[in-house]
Amino acid sequence: MMGLTANALDVKVNIDNAANVTVKVNNEVVSIHNGENIFSVSDPFNTGFYQSISISPNDGCYLKVTKTLNGATTETSSSISVKKGEEAAVYDVISRTEADRTGVCRVTVDDPALLKADAHGTSNQSYTFSQQTTEIRYIPGFDQIQFKHAVSGKVLYSVSVDGNMLNRTYNTFYVSLNEASVNVDVKVNAPAGLTRKVMLSYADPAAAEGFITAVKVEGEDVAKEKYLAAAGFDVPWGSMVTVYGNIQKYKFNKMTVNGGQTDYFAGHYSFNAIDDMTMVIDAELYAEINATLTIDDVNNVLVTQFDTQSYSEIPLEGLSSGRNTIELSEKQSTITIKGSQYGTVVSVTANGVAQSEASPGAGYSIDVKDGMTIVVRTKKYVRDQTLIVYVDDISNVNYYSFRSGDYDNYRDVRVGNGYNEVKFYEGEVFHVSFANLAEEPAFMYVNNSLQPGNQVIPRNNDVLKIYSTGDKSVVSVDFVLEDIEVNEFSVVYDKVKEADKEDKEDGFYVLPGAEVVVMPIPSVKIKVAVDGNEITANEAGQFVFVVNEAVEVKVTKVGETAINDVEAEQAGDGKIFNAMGVEVKTMSRGLYIVNGKKVVVNPIR
Repeated sequence: MMGLTANALDVKVNIDNAANVTVKVNNEVVSIHNGENIFSVSDPFNTGFYQSISISPNDGCYLKVTKTLNGATTETSSSISVKKGEEAAVYDVISRTEADRTGVCRVTVDDPALLKADAHGTSNQSYTFSQQTTEIRYIPGFDQIQFKHAVSGKVLYSVSVDGNMLNRTYNTFYVSLNEASVNVDVKVNAPAGLTRKVMLSYADPAAAEGFITAVKVEGEDVAKEKYLAAAGFDVPWGSMVTVYGNIQKYKFNKMTVNGGQTDYFAGHYSFNAIDDMTMVIDAELYAEINATLTIDDVNNVLVTQFDTQSYSEIPLEGLSSGRNTIELSEKQSTITIKGSQYGTVVSVTANGVAQSEASPGAGYSIDVKDGMTIVVRTKKYVRDQTLIVYVDDISNVNYYSFRSGDYDNYRDVRVGNGYNEVKFYEGEVFHVSFANLAEEPAFMYVNNSLQPGNQVIPRNNDVLKIYSTGDKSVVSVDFVLEDIEVNEFSVVYDKVKEADKEDKEDGFYVLPGAEVVVMPIPSVKIKVAVDGNEITANEAGQFVFVVNEAVEVKVTKVGETAINDVEAEQAGDGKIFNAMGVEVKTMSRGLYIVNGKKVVVNPIR
C-alpha cells in the first residue's frame, strides 16, 4: 500500500476577540487567543484542498471573516477551506455582540403602509411601517437592509441614503449599514401624472403577425391598434405591463428590450414601466409537416407525439390500419412508435431507412420531416401460455394492481377468489401489487417459492398464489396406495401441476388452499379417502379435495369398471359415460366413452 503525503500548511488567522468565537480544525476544537493564530492543516490525499478551519460565533455573538490575498481583501465564508494557490492568504475574524448594536437608521417614507424592509446580517428581521419616520437599530459594518414595495409586483419610486440616490436591483434597494448613523428617504409613489412610453413591434411583421395575443397593463387589456401603434402607448410610471404571445403556433426566435437581447419567452413577458420600453419581437409561424404513416395493424402499436406544453407523450389520434396522412407542427414533429398491449413492433422504416430503438422498450423515436414516408410492420401477441393465479380472500384486499406493459400502455388483469386462469405470451412481464385492509403488502408465491418483488415473468403453467391473510408455509400431501400401482391413477394439483411417480410414492408439498384432483386410468376403479374420510367422485370420475394442512390420501383399487361393457353395449347411441361407467351430460377433463369410443379430455397443461 502506498503511503500518503501530509503536505502540511500553516494558516494565519487574526482574531479580534477570542471570547466571542470557537474554532475547529478538521472538526476538532482548538485553543485560540486574541491577535494572530497559526493553524496547521494538511492535504493528506494530494487533492489540492487542505483540511478545513471552521469558525463559529458563540451565543449572543456575531462574526464575519475577510480574506486578504495578493493585496485584495474580500469577505469570505466562516468555513475556511484553503486550496492550492492560496497558501499566502491571511484571514481576519471580526466579532460583535448585542452591546455593539449602536447604529441608528432613520427611515422617512411618504406612504408607510406600502413599504417593507428586511434586515440581513445579525437580526434577519422584517419591518413594516405605520409612521413616516422610523428608527432601526443595527451593528455598524455587519448589517444590511433591503427596501421594497409591500405589494407584490409593485415598485418603489426612489430610495436615497444621506441624500445620495440608490440604484435598484430587481426592484429592490440595498442599503449597507457601515456608518454610525444613516438617513434613508423612501418615495413609494411616483409624481402624479408621470408616465412611460411602451413601443412594441415585429422584426418581420409579415412573418410574426398574430404572435402577440394580448397586452395588459395592471391586468387591463390594451387594444391591438393601440399596442401596435408606431408611436407606442403611454402607461403610468411603475405599472405592470404583460405581453402575451402564442408560442404553440409561432416559433419565438428572439426579442430585444431597450437594445438588449433575450432568447427566452415562456408565453408572456412582464415588466414594470420604470423607463421607456422598446420591444422588438422576432417570431414566425411554425411550418406544417405532412407525412405518410403506414401501419399493417394499428391495434398492435401505440403512436404518440411529444407535447411541448405538458412535456408528456400524447396519443396521435385518428390512425387506422393501412395508409395514414399525418399533419404535425414543426414545434411538435417528433413521434414515438412502440408496441401496444396487443402486439409488438417488428420493424420501422423512414424513407426506406430502417430505424432502431434508443433502448429496448423505449420505442422508435422519429423526427418527422415534410413528405416523409414511414412504414410500420407489427406482430400480434399470441397469448397461448397459461398462468394460474390463486387469491385466498379478495374481500380482505384493499386494493390491487395486476398489469403488464408500461404506465401509459398497459394490460389490466382482473382476478377473484380462488383460482384464475391468465393467458400470456412468452416473455410478458407482469407487475403485481396487492395490499390488505390494513394496507400491508400481501404475500406472493410462484410455484410455492416466495416472490421477492412485484415483477413476475411467468413460464407456461406457473402458479402464482397471493395471500392477503399473512405469510404461509407449505404443507405435505402424502399417499398410501392399496392394491394399486402409481401408473393406474393421476394426480393434478393447483389446476396445472401433475404429480409424477416420485410424488405419488413420497408425497409432495402445496400451499394452503391448493386443490388436488385424483383420477383413475380407464378400466380401473378406485376409492379415495383423505385423512380417513372417504370422498365421492364427481361426474367426471375425479376425486377433488382442498388441502389447508398436511393430509394423508389413501387410494384403493376396488375392481374393474364397467367401461368395457359400456364400449360394447352403448356404441353408436350418442350417450356419454365417464370412466366409472356413469352416464353424464357434459365432458370436462378425463376419460369418456362417446358412441362406444374412448375419448380423453386432457387437463390444462
